[in-house]
Amino acid sequence: MSYRDGVVSELIATFARKPVFGYKFVAGSSIAIAVLGFSSGASYVRERSATYTALTFSFLSYLVAIPSAVKVFN
Repeated sequence: MSYRDGVVSELIATFARKPVFGYKFVAGSSIAIAVLGFSSGASYVRERSATYTALTFSFLSYLVAIPSAVKVFN
């Protein structure tokens, strides 16, 4: 998901003159994706890392799927 999703949803809501369903959840999901994506992106800084560090970054990468699903289904 990227900034275009937000722009497209705002344009559709404006021209349809109806609010976006679950707007607060979509906005919160966008913030969660940004935070989780930024924190999981730190794994690319180091090429080799300890096992627990790699597991943590893997978990953060998988965790991004939850707010992404909220955006898709709303």
